[in-house]
Amino acid sequence: MSSFGTFNTGHDVAIEIVDPATGVPLLIPIKTGWEKKQRTEQVKSKPLNAPPIFEEDPDGWEGSFDIDRSNSVVDDFFAAREEQFYGGQTIRQATILETMQEVGGGFTQWRYTGVALKLDDAGKAERGKTIVLKIAFAAGRRIKVQ
Repeated sequence: MSSFGTFNTGHDVAIEIVDPATGVPLLIPIKTGWEKKQRTEQVKSKPLNAPPIFEEDPDGWEGSFDIDRSNSVVDDFFAAREEQFYGGQTIRQATILETMQEVGGGFTQWRYTGVALKLDDAGKAERGKTIVLKIAFAAGRRIKVQ
């Protein structure tokens, strides 16, 4: 990781999805995109004698990863989860660790907990093009680690 000039780029971030069954990060070699956004729930009050009052309460996080398929790690992970589900086993929630190199040289880490994962797109195979997978996630919390 390295930062460029006075702003962060996608080159500044590293993402790990931690397998809840093993506690070990999934070895996904080619992550090409990472999108995350905070979810909120709007609370609204309509006083009789004043303009409306709005509040945005935290309601988790959601996002996705784009991955150029280079091995079967993602397919194997979701196949194992599907097998666990149909075998009557509990599907445990994952963890995501995001590490961002700051422009000043330090690092900031965020841990997403209570993560539900979905293979949102298993990819399209076309001659001469990479197969792009998309993993979507929803997380209960994002906690600053350092």
